[in-house]
Amino acid sequence: MKAILKYTDCLHDGKRVSSVLYENNIQILRIRPGKSIYPQVTIHVNDYDELNMLIQKLNDACLYGVEVVKVNTINYSVIVIEYLLLFLCFFMLFEILCFVK
Repeated sequence: MKAILKYTDCLHDGKRVSSVLYENNIQILRIRPGKSIYPQVTIHVNDYDELNMLIQKLNDACLYGVEVVKVNTINYSVIVIEYLLLFLCFFMLFEILCFVK
C-alpha cells in the first residue's frame, strides 16, 4: 500500500526523515519538494501496523513531526493484470466464434 507523508523541512528534518526511512528499509516511490517548506514523500509499506510504527519513529526523530496525508490501499498492478486477462479471454472467445462460422 502507498502512503503520502508530509513533514516540515526545517532544522535538518529532511535528513532525519530520509535516514529513518533508510534504516527501516522503506521504499521511497516519489518525493515532491513543493514550493513551501512542507515536502511530501510517497512510500510503500506493507500494512497499517508498519505505517504506525514508522510514523512513531519519524516523530521521535524529527523536531516538527511527520503527518500522514493519504493512504492508498488499492494495488493497481493487480487490477491492470486482471483487465488484461479479461481482455485476452474475450479476444480468444471472439476468435473462436469467428473461426467456427
